Amino acid sequence: MIIDDQSFIDMAVHLRHASEDLLTAAQRLSRLCDPKLPLAGDRTELVNALDSLVAMNREFVAVEHVIRVVWDANHTEPQVSH
Repeated sequence: MIIDDQSFIDMAVHLRHASEDLLTAAQRLSRLCDPKLPLAGDRTELVNALDSLVAMNREFVAVEHVIRVVWDANHTEPQVSH
């Protein structure tokens, strides 16, 4: 499998955005864990932040898998039959 340059760039940009979103979620989570700031009694904000982090992790794993497949496909040598 070969990937065109634009598709590869699109994946890289997608990863960049996901990375930025992960950083934002982590910053929000750290604020939620600040004992000086009030939280809802049911900790909904905390659960939502954790859900976002888990969802972004799944996205990173999926994109990383695609990149590995593309990398392997583009760097395997053709087999010579005798």
